[in-house]
Amino acid sequence: MNGFDLSNYQGRNKILWWLIGLSGSAALLASFLQLNDLSQTQAWQSLCLLMMIGLVGRLAFVMPSSSGVMAPTDALIFLAAFSLGTPVATIGAASNGFITAWFTARKRTECFYQAGTQAVATFLASTLFYKVINHNALTPLQNLTTKLPPLELFLTASVALIAVYFFSNSVLTALFQAWRQNHPTGQFWINHYLWSALHIFTTGFITTIVFILVHASSPLYLLALVPMMLASFAACRTYFTRVEAASTNLAEVNRLHFATVEALATAIDAKDQVTHEHVRRVQIYAEGLGRLFNLPELEIEALRAGALLHDIGKLAVPDHILNKPGKLTPAEFEKMKIHTTIGARILERVGFPYPVVPIVRYHHERWDGKGYPEGLSGTNIPLTARILAVVDCFDAVREDRAYRCAFSREDACQLLLQQSGKHFDPEVVETFLLHLATFEDRIIAAGLSLEPAQSNLFLPENADANAVAANRVSDQPEYLDQIAAAHHEMSSLYEIARTFSTSLNLEDTVSIFANKLKYVIPFETCAIYLYDEQKQLARAEHVTGKFADAFLGRQVMPGDGVTGWVLANRKMFCNAHPELDLASLNLDADTFKTLAVAPLLKGEHLIGLIALYSEKLMRYSTDHIRMLETISGLAADSIYNALHHAETREFALTDPLTGMPNARSLFFQFAQESNRANRQGTPLSVLMMDLDGFKKINDTYGHHAGNEFLIGIAQVIVAELRSYDYLARYAGDEFVALLPGATESDVEDLMWRVQRAVEDYTLPIHNGQRVNAGVSLGTARYGIEADSLERLLKIADRRMYKNKQLRRQHEFLMEAGEFGDAVAQVIARS
Repeated sequence: MNGFDLSNYQGRNKILWWLIGLSGSAALLASFLQLNDLSQTQAWQSLCLLMMIGLVGRLAFVMPSSSGVMAPTDALIFLAAFSLGTPVATIGAASNGFITAWFTARKRTECFYQAGTQAVATFLASTLFYKVINHNALTPLQNLTTKLPPLELFLTASVALIAVYFFSNSVLTALFQAWRQNHPTGQFWINHYLWSALHIFTTGFITTIVFILVHASSPLYLLALVPMMLASFAACRTYFTRVEAASTNLAEVNRLHFATVEALATAIDAKDQVTHEHVRRVQIYAEGLGRLFNLPELEIEALRAGALLHDIGKLAVPDHILNKPGKLTPAEFEKMKIHTTIGARILERVGFPYPVVPIVRYHHERWDGKGYPEGLSGTNIPLTARILAVVDCFDAVREDRAYRCAFSREDACQLLLQQSGKHFDPEVVETFLLHLATFEDRIIAAGLSLEPAQSNLFLPENADANAVAANRVSDQPEYLDQIAAAHHEMSSLYEIARTFSTSLNLEDTVSIFANKLKYVIPFETCAIYLYDEQKQLARAEHVTGKFADAFLGRQVMPGDGVTGWVLANRKMFCNAHPELDLASLNLDADTFKTLAVAPLLKGEHLIGLIALYSEKLMRYSTDHIRMLETISGLAADSIYNALHHAETREFALTDPLTGMPNARSLFFQFAQESNRANRQGTPLSVLMMDLDGFKKINDTYGHHAGNEFLIGIAQVIVAELRSYDYLARYAGDEFVALLPGATESDVEDLMWRVQRAVEDYTLPIHNGQRVNAGVSLGTARYGIEADSLERLLKIADRRMYKNKQLRRQHEFLMEAGEFGDAVAQVIARS
């Protein structure tokens, strides 16, 4: 038996426990003081009766699917009240309460509470019984051992005794248990204790009839009561034991079914980067709101299932749309919308016993009628769907996705408030935010984290590559991580292939390769070598990570270390100790623990090598090696195309589209400007610019419109520069400016003016429409941060993309008034 401990009870439970304990103690004390009025025969009868209660009370059992207890001792308590009076009945009931709780609950606090409850209930019931019996009596009766009152009066008093005994016992017990389990008291009493009325009233009436027969005929009828009572109780216990076994089996089958649904649903959600904990948190939020709105139990179950299955229709949405960085095109958004109707059709075939289908079909309807799939508005949207829309959006926006950063708790709350009355039901939003702290307490109690898992999709510029891989390891089951990793791998390969196809600049290509590689394969240092056929050696042209300066420019001959072996044999080599590669770099042999080197082959033609070094991994896994092999093939094709492009345009210094200097011309001009800065001791800054939203112009209005826009943008930027500044189109929609003699304040002022000018520029197209775009900028200072243009561009590029990420998140919070269309996509893709 557990110890006597009230610390787990809430304040009102403690008050009720002490109140019943004190009341029961008072009733017992009054009963013991009245025992002196018993005759010697009655005293022996009382002792025998109490012993029978102690023995029979051990047969008590808990009813199936209920907190109520059935015991055969109620008849003995009624008999004690009839024949021996209130004191003996009260003492017997208290003993019975303690013993039945001992053999069912096994908690001392429960034992004392049940003893007090039965003492109070019996004392009240028996006292009322004798009040009725002694109504208008000249000589009040304390017991009915020798004299039976008129039959009508006795039956009336018996009904009052049984009713008060039942209601006092059941209500006090239900109140304590409901408060302890945070359930509505009335519903809890109906579900767990109302059934016992049949048992209590039947037992009471049989005891009453037997007692009348004893007085009218012979005490032998009293002996008949015991076997009758025990036989009836044995039959009930056998029946209810079978019912409990059947209920337990049914509950286990239901649990297995729901667990199967949960496992499959979370496995499906893993493709959309939805974590297992996200689903569990949404279930807790939704169930809590459902109870606050007093929904029927079936709709509560529907909410729990809906939290799992509402996005099952995303099976019909391609992965590249689900995980696309940035906004969806109108056509892609239309494809995303079908997941609600597809999900509803899938679940209609299952035939759930509760209304899950409306939740799945309508959870993207909007309060203002602008949602989908049917454009329902207001209360025409099922309340369960309105609840799920709020709680799913709140938790989903707090996790990283490929197309946005995670929102903070405060930003997520602000999102709900801003969209209250637009996307969401205002009453649901208000109720949710009012009880959010309570829901979060339940999430913690369930062993879940309040802070959603952070993905590796948005990393700081100095992020650790191994931390990237580690970030994928969460508290969710390993199989979900494997499914998510498979879809992440496919999305990464798609994104790499798409990005490679847009670049013919060698520096861009190798930079993109190294940058994308860190999202799928952990490393501390990545070195990309290009092979020189004339000199028969490979040179490290691009290095990222630790000791980049030591590796950059390293020349490797065939057979020189692990990298030289791959160069000579043109085969991948993995999980060797890197000491052979590090010897020529004067680095400690224990700097790295393992490496992986892959050749870059275009057919039979060797382009170069990719070498990865890790100081945390003991060895690269087979998945790492497979991914490296796949990406190396993509990179080899792209690098080959970039090299070929560079060769064919070696002497071309002008961008044919804009008429601006190109990347090659930029390098020549930088050589001149850096020499001048060194001679004169004047500052020199590099400003990198990348258009935001340019791809959308190409995709929507065609490349002709895109080309016209680039020409116009180039003229806009030139207009903001000084006459001796130098602007070049670096690649695609990127421009680089050299700013000789510009101070930091000059550069900051220029950046502000360029951003304003670009954002203000619009290009008229057909049908009177106009298009525009934004620009992200990053700078680097020559002689202070780096001395070569390559290094300066890398620094400026990192800052530019950091600026781009901040601008994207800001646009999500500010676009279209408060949130507008961006919010629609955030919520749609949650």
